[in-house]
Amino acid sequence: MGTSSETGPELFVGLVGAVGTDLELVVRLLTDSLATVRYSTKRTKSGETSIRLARLLHKVTKYKGLKTEPVDVYTDEHMSAGDDFRKITERDDALALLAITEIMDERKDASERQLLVNNVIQRRAFILRSLKNPKELRTLREVYDAAFYLVARVFSSRGEARPSCEKNCRI
Repeated sequence: MGTSSETGPELFVGLVGAVGTDLELVVRLLTDSLATVRYSTKRTKSGETSIRLARLLHKVTKYKGLKTEPVDVYTDEHMSAGDDFRKITERDDALALLAITEIMDERKDASERQLLVNNVIQRRAFILRSLKNPKELRTLREVYDAAFYLVARVFSSRGEARPSCEKNCRI
């Protein structure tokens, strides 16, 4: 039985990478690959193609002032804030819960635009960037079940991370 090109389940892709890994490249490749099977990663309000878990911290009053550049300062401040947020909430999966809330907000917006079918955004893939804790992974698997996929790159060679840092880090 065939399905319409307009219908299809939501997909959830979690990315794991060491500091210095070019996750932007991974997001672009995933976005392009998913587009070949008529899936969109583009978010309705922001137009971004991924949900950066660390950036979700900016929605929490305590973390609104986190710096976004240079890259090394961004990384240090957001890693510390993520650790602090997990400690305060006493939840190792706290950032995953923020991402789930963000997806719920996205669905609400899609509902207002009459884009939901059976309570999901058809042929939408949500890319969740920079999972850092095994409990985040566990929670996402519990919530999204078989629709959740993990793309993990457990290391980044020094030679690979360095050029990126030379352009984007404070020297």
